[in-house]
Amino acid sequence: GIALFVTFYLSATKWDLEIQPAVVAYATTVPWLLGLAGLTYGVMSSSWDEEVEGSFLGLDECKTNVGRIFEGINRSGQDRVFREDYEERLRKEANAATMNRDKRRKK
Repeated sequence: GIALFVTFYLSATKWDLEIQPAVVAYATTVPWLLGLAGLTYGVMSSSWDEEVEGSFLGLDECKTNVGRIFEGINRSGQDRVFREDYEERLRKEANAATMNRDKRRKK
């Protein structure tokens, strides 16, 4: 990405070539995105279980690990719903206790 940017800069200053800024932006962004995709695949295709030997390309491990991530996301959503329901019940119980206390004080 940086080498492309330097190349575009030199071609504009030394060789007086006009290159559209959008072309420079896209051309310098693509290597960064490919690197990010490669790093992500490297992490996802490795075996997360220390006891299991991974395969050469890691396709099976990638499928397993992506499945684990989606399970975790789904579980966290379920946990959020449970937590919200639990907090709502606690609020109702606290309100009921406050109302009962106020009724007893009025007597």
